[in-house]
Parts: sequence; C-alpha cells; structure tokens
Amino acid sequence: MCSDSLDTVVSRRAQRAVRRLLDPAFGFFVWAAHFLTVYVTTALACVMGLDSRAPSGHSGFVMFLVVVTMAATLLVARHGLKRYRHEDNAEVDGFLGHIAVGQDALAGAAILYQLFPILMVPLCQ
Repeated sequence: MCSDSLDTVVSRRAQRAVRRLLDPAFGFFVWAAHFLTVYVTTALACVMGLDSRAPSGHSGFVMFLVVVTMAATLLVARHGLKRYRHEDNAEVDGFLGHIAVGQDALAGAAILYQLFPILMVPLCQ
C-alpha cells in the first residue's frame, strides 16, 4: 500500500470517528448558532434604531426571528427523526443514536424556549 492511499484510509477513519462523536451534539450546535443569531441580530437592530421606527418594522423583525426559530427547530427535529429511524448515517446507531435523539429533543425545547423573550420582551430597552 502506498503512503497516499494509507493517508486517505487514516483520514477517512478519523473523519468517521469525529462525525460519530459530534453527531449526537448536532442539536446543541444548532441551538448555539440560533442563540448567537438571535442576540446578534437584535443588537444590530437596536443599533440601527429599528425600535424607534414604525411598529411595522418592529413586527417584521420579530416575525423574522420567529421564522429563524422555527427553521432551527425543524432542522433539529429532522436530525432527531433521522437518528430515531436510523437513516442517513449507519455509523451512529445504538446508544449514540438514542443519545442523539434525546439531545435533539432538549435542543429543540431550548430553541423553542427562546421564543418567549423574542415575543414578550421589548426589542431594545
């Protein structure tokens, strides 16, 4: 076996190992990205003075955040459903598959919980 093909085999094994370890945390990565997106875009909207404009601008911004929240929730739910059905990734099954489903459920609940401050708290204080 030449060294190029050996490097390729080792590289594939390393990629599979990393994917197998990180796949159960997919929902938490999406939650973190959503959390960052919501708070950064809200800060930018406050700096741009969106809160002092017409109420339609405020409600449009809030609707944008609601749509982003629903998209993140659906992405996590889709991932959890695939792991529950053992689709798309034969490497992650058994115990890690069950862990992935549970963590996706927790992450989905955390993402949906962020709707409360989006809908109830004023945009800029």
